[in-house]
Amino acid sequence: LGAGHLCRPLLTWPRAALREFVTACGYDWIEDSGNRDLRFDRSFVRQEVMPRLRQRWPAVDAVLARSAMHNREAGELLGQYAERQLAERLTDGLVLALGNLPNEETALLKLLIRHWSRRAGAPPLAGARLEEFVRQLAAARLGSSTSVAWEDWRLDLHGSELWLHPAAGPPPCPSLSWGEVAHLDLGTGLGLLELGIAPAEAGLQGLGVRSRRAGDTILLHSHRHHTPIKEVLREARIPPWLRRCIPLLTRAGEVLAVGDWAISHELAQHLARKSTRLTWHPADPALSLVRQRAVAKVPKEG
Repeated sequence: LGAGHLCRPLLTWPRAALREFVTACGYDWIEDSGNRDLRFDRSFVRQEVMPRLRQRWPAVDAVLARSAMHNREAGELLGQYAERQLAERLTDGLVLALGNLPNEETALLKLLIRHWSRRAGAPPLAGARLEEFVRQLAAARLGSSTSVAWEDWRLDLHGSELWLHPAAGPPPCPSLSWGEVAHLDLGTGLGLLELGIAPAEAGLQGLGVRSRRAGDTILLHSHRHHTPIKEVLREARIPPWLRRCIPLLTRAGEVLAVGDWAISHELAQHLARKSTRLTWHPADPALSLVRQRAVAKVPKEG
């Protein structure tokens, strides 16, 4: 019920006892017409199945109620166990580390995926599809990839990590011109690019921003030769479905920066002379995570 809770304090009372109580008190009630409609499974069980079970086993209601209580308690314990396991393996609620999870732990992995998906607000993944996906994960542990999509959600294996995310994902980086202000709004989820001063004031006229294109390269300060942008993104561990979202800073067709961690030799020298720096502030949580990881891999100056 969203942020609310459904409380059913009379759930363990037999229907006959409830009817007797409210009748004795003079209360009225609303009878759901569907309770008598045998097209509904619940009505068929109540009207056709339960009377025969009670005839054979008079204590069946109490037995079923007790079993339901035991199942609920077991479910709560499993939920607590799953929470502890996720706390050890989950990064920012987005990425599940599989590296320390043995291949034979398929039951644990299914439990973690079910609990993780429910906690993220995703609808349940059908049992047969979950079973097949976990089987594929066990076979794909050596660097290959696999994924499963259901409704508006996806699970993707990238490296030794499992990513849970909305299927649509953040949009690709748009093609924009940048020159009038110190920061550039990239749009929903992609956040801002910031220089501290306007590009024109920094002597960086003609800047543009766009997503990656086939054949793009960059001349990094630590390399003598141009590096393919595809390789830069792979080294930064950017998942394939997020690579189109990474902003590339360009001028006259040349890529000067990938995000804010891979800076060309030319741009790095220019920013140092101006005592400023390029910073990307993504708004989408997944982009924030990959940007944080990529920046952490950059060697520190000095």
